[in-house]
Amino acid sequence: MTYSLNELQALSKRAARGAGLSWGLAEDAGKALRWLASNAVNATPQLAALLKEYDHNLSCDIRPTDLQSPWTSAAGWLCPISTGATLSDCAGLFASNAELTLASVKYPLLLAGFAADIARQRHQLVGLQWDDVHLHTDGQTLFIRTTANTTAAQSTVKINLGLAPTPDTAQPRASRIALNKTTLDQLTTFAHRTYAPATDESRRRGAG
Repeated sequence: MTYSLNELQALSKRAARGAGLSWGLAEDAGKALRWLASNAVNATPQLAALLKEYDHNLSCDIRPTDLQSPWTSAAGWLCPISTGATLSDCAGLFASNAELTLASVKYPLLLAGFAADIARQRHQLVGLQWDDVHLHTDGQTLFIRTTANTTAAQSTVKINLGLAPTPDTAQPRASRIALNKTTLDQLTTFAHRTYAPATDESRRRGAG
């Protein structure tokens, strides 16, 4: 089944909130998944896997402990949503050609949407690299050059600001995304946690 970008963003946001992220970070997650989907990249399996792990961790333990490179966390791995949000919030603090190292990021593909936000803020190309994966963005378009799987579960990530243009092929644009049943069920289960339980009064008023 396919879903519009609006539907994907709403589901991702509610699922992230249901797993315990704040509403602000959940909104960031929804926007990040939407941006990837608009560039024909389906990162919903990575989000579902991340939320399953997040569900058993305190958010303060998987955030960056400080802004000195390499970034690390108390839990030994970085959440790409909270880390990406921190990167976006601090985008104006980095040098024009800065390189940052993020140690042990879970599902690093989820950082791409935040890289796009940084690129828009700074009006320059931003690159991400982990293992043999290289991608960069100008804020609108995603370019991927890789000899490995972009869906790594955990890896150290390097972020480069101010990259020179490259001849890499741009991802196609998309307006809908297909979700498999397993991923949809996982995200929906988390999303349902945000719904108020039905009461006799709500049923009398016609709530679903």
